[in-house]
Amino acid sequence: MQQFIRSTDPKQWLEIDLEPLSPRSEGHQGPKGPRGRWKLAKDMVVGRLKQRKALMHTMSSAIRVMFYWQQRIRKVADAVDHGRGHFHSTEHIYDVFLGGSCNPTVWRFEIAMPFCDQYGISYYNPQVEEWSDELVELEARAKQDSEFLFFVIDSQTRALASIVEATEYICTGREVILVIFELEEGVDIAGHKLEKREVNDLNRGRRYLQDVASRHGVVVHNNVIAGLGDLKSRLGVSGHLLTPLPSPMPTSTMPAT
Repeated sequence: MQQFIRSTDPKQWLEIDLEPLSPRSEGHQGPKGPRGRWKLAKDMVVGRLKQRKALMHTMSSAIRVMFYWQQRIRKVADAVDHGRGHFHSTEHIYDVFLGGSCNPTVWRFEIAMPFCDQYGISYYNPQVEEWSDELVELEARAKQDSEFLFFVIDSQTRALASIVEATEYICTGREVILVIFELEEGVDIAGHKLEKREVNDLNRGRRYLQDVASRHGVVVHNNVIAGLGDLKSRLGVSGHLLTPLPSPMPTSTMPAT
């Protein structure tokens, strides 16, 4: 499985060189000559390829995520069949797992972690500078050992894996707290401006997650502070913040439920 993840890295689609070689002919430099027609054809092809490679990146990411979770669900099913399946820990090490997309998001460091520190809420932060395949098992155990799973579906990444992951935990009855941000038209992700069609597809996935959450009684918040307030309330923690958090707080255009 790790070999599959490495061999299907969707970043390869963003690294394709789209500059074709020019023809060797030096004659007929005008727009109607062979060289002019070649340049026109080249510009058309390169333009189309630039549009398509971003879509290929998204498709490759989605297929990769689907394969990963298919393998995970299969392992869970096998464990249940053999009487070894445990969706919940009897004793939790952490109050909350801070889930959702990681880099380049900063909501954990700027908002969630200071909030939890001031209220004495224990947490697991999966965001690291250099992610590796070895962290998959470590994060899976931390999720199992956390009472609440706090997922932020942000507007700085596609968040495909986080959407699938949050859906899985909602459907298996875990205590999930959701914050969902929709992507805005023309958003730039990893240095690439997304086309309107891709933005619509990604927002459709976010609305589907919101629908799944609603049908399972999971509240969806439109900003991180509201979600953390819900976490604090459900943990039965009292008190007030001693240090103000960053302001203004980002708020999603997606209505809260």
